[in-house]
Amino acid sequence: MQDTDTISSYRKKGKIWVGCGRRLWGSDFFAGLNYTCLMSSLLDYLEWRGDLTFLQSPFNPVDNLIMSLLSYFPFDGLVPGPEERGRPFVSLQEAAGRIFEKYGGLPRGAQLIPPQDGPEMLRRAAASRRFGQTGITGYVNHVDPDREVQFCALALSYRTARGPEGYLAFRGTDDTLVGWKEDFYMSFKEAIPAQLEAVAYVQKTARRLRGKLRLGGHSKGGNLAAYGGAFCGARIQRRIAAVYRNDAPGFNLRVLESPGYQAVRNRIHSFIPQTSVVGMLFENDDNYAVVKSRQSGLMQHDAYSWEVGPQDLVRLEKVTTASLFVDRTLKEWLAALEPRQLKEFVDALFQILSSTGVSTWTELSAGWLKNALTMLRSLNTMDRDAKARMEKIIRSFLKAAARNFVRFLP
Repeated sequence: MQDTDTISSYRKKGKIWVGCGRRLWGSDFFAGLNYTCLMSSLLDYLEWRGDLTFLQSPFNPVDNLIMSLLSYFPFDGLVPGPEERGRPFVSLQEAAGRIFEKYGGLPRGAQLIPPQDGPEMLRRAAASRRFGQTGITGYVNHVDPDREVQFCALALSYRTARGPEGYLAFRGTDDTLVGWKEDFYMSFKEAIPAQLEAVAYVQKTARRLRGKLRLGGHSKGGNLAAYGGAFCGARIQRRIAAVYRNDAPGFNLRVLESPGYQAVRNRIHSFIPQTSVVGMLFENDDNYAVVKSRQSGLMQHDAYSWEVGPQDLVRLEKVTTASLFVDRTLKEWLAALEPRQLKEFVDALFQILSSTGVSTWTELSAGWLKNALTMLRSLNTMDRDAKARMEKIIRSFLKAAARNFVRFLP
């Protein structure tokens, strides 16, 4: 059985959860009748474990996932920023109340992933003893199309049995085209603007928080958390207890081999779903844990679909062959291209997308027929040589995909 602090948390409606490998075995606490139930979601975790504070039960990887996803909520103007004086923190309970008062049902435009589970997770977390009184501060949401940067982060403060701790949560890529373009730039740039902002954010926010620090994020946010932890300086690094990369893209070899990254490498915890695509991008340590998702294919990137147990994410032994296929295809394709070729390709691709006049993927898909015709006209007006180079790069990708299809997916 799991440690004794879990029994009061799971005994709801006369039943308890007992950790048992990849499944949870539920039993009637009074009648002794056993039944098997599927692993649960983040929402179930908050229902069953939400009455345990961090003083009663230590921080675990599921808590990391919940805190990292809080960065996707629109706290703009509702919680203190990094420069604000006076009242430094607002409780999650109060901040959630402000969000629902301002946005109501939190529509899709509020940058949630996915919108159907996000509001309920926020409600349950804010109402729980475990997260409700967690302090939030240092909220930043910076999107600058001119500088091609999309960066958002917030800091949380909570008390454990060993004293106060802080979690710095970095948002992944949002719905904006500029955010996705910045992600593509990771394939050939030594550092993108959001990574540099992450370093500055860690250095500035660490001064506001007491005790040990944890850094984490989902998707690009996990990359920013690791980059910020690697280059924030030795003094702050000594305070870092852990860095969490939740299905986050990797780095180039120069970052992985840098002294700063090596200093925190053993404290980085990487989680990817069994058919990960995003988390296999670029170079990684290959030191990752595979978690079980209820979704399939690309939809496994949705962290709300990850299955959880009482104190950990549900883990599997290895990724699928489909994930290995995508990983090898992209790595071979990128290795065959020069940085200038990649930059030209990315710039041309997003120039075509931007010709529609929209700034988000939601807007692009809403008028898909009109936008598709606009993009086709933009492609046809490209310089002949530039168009030929773009087509050559696409063909090289298809060739790499064909080679690996035979290798991994016969």
